[in-house]
Amino acid sequence: MPHVWPAFGQTWETDPPPSIRTQKLKVWCPMSGLLLARRGKREPLPCHHCFVIIPTMPQGLVRFQQSGQSHFVTFSCYRRQPRLADKNLCHYFLASLERVRSERALRVYGYVLMPEHVHLLLSEPERGLLCDAILAIKISVARHHGGGRLWQRRYYDRNVSDHAEFVEKLRYIHRNPVARGLVERPEDWEWSSFRHYEEDRDTGVEIESEWTAMRREGRIPKPMKLPEVETPTSGQIQARHGAPSKG
Repeated sequence: MPHVWPAFGQTWETDPPPSIRTQKLKVWCPMSGLLLARRGKREPLPCHHCFVIIPTMPQGLVRFQQSGQSHFVTFSCYRRQPRLADKNLCHYFLASLERVRSERALRVYGYVLMPEHVHLLLSEPERGLLCDAILAIKISVARHHGGGRLWQRRYYDRNVSDHAEFVEKLRYIHRNPVARGLVERPEDWEWSSFRHYEEDRDTGVEIESEWTAMRREGRIPKPMKLPEVETPTSGQIQARHGAPSKG
């Protein structure tokens, strides 16, 4: 276990013990469950709940966040508890996602809120790094939740390098509730971007799509031609693969 030292929002220059003041430190935020990127030792901590972590453990994940590519992001509720079964929390999550999208010039291509985890398909923000955008969302929702730890500490981030993989991830996102046996069809799940693609419905988050591009250019949006791919029902998926996936 690394040595964790509480800082309570003060500066690293004056807070850490003298033996570690010259080291590059990391910060862990228990409200969001996220390990922050390294920062300068004189920079204040993001919030009063943060802890300074002395780097005695391995580096962990390597993220490529200035690649110009899209990103498939996944993060889970603490111990995969179904905290997002709460509709009020889901509404607040979407409001936080939309706020961060607007503030950081981030493009959201797709999302789904599952009871115990979240999938997002995003661009890299024009202002700041993607990791900071994810942190802002997680902290905002965790503070609103206010009932103990909400998120697991890390998140999964896969760079999407081509159109075929982009379509694959978007389909995966929209079919996840069906694969889990929560609904029969993607359009029956309230907490995803599928209905935006199907009928230009406002889901509370601006989705970067043909609908949005046409509206931005002052054109009247026309129904998009969805790929003619049969969407299996939950019963068909279970018959084909056995028990529902937990992905």
